[in-house]
Amino acid sequence: MGLFGKGQEKMLARQKESILDEAQKAGVTVEDVFEIHPDDASRGKLIGDTLKSLLGGRLRADAILVFKLRTGELTRAYFQPFATITALPGEHHALLRGCLKNPVALQRGFFGGLKWFAGEDRELSKRLAKERDLKKAAKKLKWEWPVGASVAKLDWTVQAKASGQGNTHLVLKAGRYGGFTAYKVGLAQFGRLCETMLPLLQEASGGFEQNFIFEPAYAGLFLKLPGKNGALG
Repeated sequence: MGLFGKGQEKMLARQKESILDEAQKAGVTVEDVFEIHPDDASRGKLIGDTLKSLLGGRLRADAILVFKLRTGELTRAYFQPFATITALPGEHHALLRGCLKNPVALQRGFFGGLKWFAGEDRELSKRLAKERDLKKAAKKLKWEWPVGASVAKLDWTVQAKASGQGNTHLVLKAGRYGGFTAYKVGLAQFGRLCETMLPLLQEASGGFEQNFIFEPAYAGLFLKLPGKNGALG
């Protein structure tokens, strides 16, 4: 193992311990943790095209820490990618029972404000913007992830879309929520987001399915996780 390999191994271990500690403090149960590498034959078939170029093509993930998590009845997951020894913005994923009329994404508006984008469905955008609990949860989300001497600014943090079988696939792109030598990734914040989004979802037929507005890196991998089942609702 070369210098970079040893460095990455240490960084993965450090970030893993940080996330396990964060999970314990947030009351999140860790059911499984494993690593995915491009040359890992046993996991490689799950990756597909998820090892995408990130941060404008400057860094490419070559390892992913996968956390299969549970909060009460909610099965969720967190994906932490790395480019050699650099931790990149990760993603939280969960399935919730019920659907919105159209897919949505939370973005930065003018002057740093937040806005829900739902394509041409302005009524849905306005409805989400007026939801008090959702607004409080959204304001606690982080929009930056330090990478070396620079900072990655996220173009979106939350997305939700119907995923079939009457479920909504909810995604939170991770900003940095604290930490020094390793990052806190917002496990508690994602749990709160799930809680506030759930009452807004409506029953839908099983075949109802949509596309994400912006394609997350690990949506396909989440749906292929061994033992992932059910939705909260």
